[in-house]
Amino acid sequence: MSYLPWKDEYSVGISKFDEQHKKLFEYINDLADAISTVAEHAVMKNIVRELIDYTRIHFRDEELNLQTHGFEDYKQHKLEHDQLTKEVVDFALEFCSKPELANKMMGFLKNWITHHILESDMKYKEFLQGKAIYEWE
Repeated sequence: MSYLPWKDEYSVGISKFDEQHKKLFEYINDLADAISTVAEHAVMKNIVRELIDYTRIHFRDEELNLQTHGFEDYKQHKLEHDQLTKEVVDFALEFCSKPELANKMMGFLKNWITHHILESDMKYKEFLQGKAIYEWE
């Protein structure tokens, strides 16, 4: 069973973003698996790095579409992305030097992604319905 299974309630109704969210869940579940099997710390650090890199891609795509289509709360959403990115990077840096923080890191990631999707991303769900969805080239 996955540490963090995908649920239909996480769907924002935009296939591009739902697929990206699912990929973020995969990274978190991969990290949980690595921790539970006591994988080498280098393996865990690599998963965290990939998670951060993919998070930046996802945030960039969301921001492009929210700004392009004139989403009223774009600035607030971007601010949340910037803050979340900083928090994840800070936590990852601490985790890289202190592997004993693995369980704390997992709790943080689980709360971070579910809260962001259910609280912040759901605000654009109806707004983006039927609009063209763009991605950076």
